[in-house]
Amino acid sequence: SITEIIRYGYYALNLFQTSPQLLTWCRYSFFIVLYPLGVTGELVTIVKAMRTIYPESVRNRYSILLPNKLNFGFDYFYFLVVVLLAYTYFPTMFKHMFTQRAKTLNPSSSSKKVN
Repeated sequence: SITEIIRYGYYALNLFQTSPQLLTWCRYSFFIVLYPLGVTGELVTIVKAMRTIYPESVRNRYSILLPNKLNFGFDYFYFLVVVLLAYTYFPTMFKHMFTQRAKTLNPSSSSKKVN
């Protein structure tokens, strides 16, 4: 939530070209702590959910079982496995955010300011 408040405050003020330097610094610096904390919290929550729904009796309540009219199956447990695998993209995104930070906070290192 803190990240969103800073980001959207920055975007709103930037529309009027009045974003203070402190807010710009916060926008491009707070992620260093908040992004890994958020990802860790999400991963822990997903893993705990997976442990809870793993037993078949519980799992079936959150899944669409075959056969059915639509001939479509969905297993919530395996969906969460796919979601966990998507988090392997985290290092790439984190590195990209550092690149954006350098471009914005060190304008001499880049000729174009990125918002």
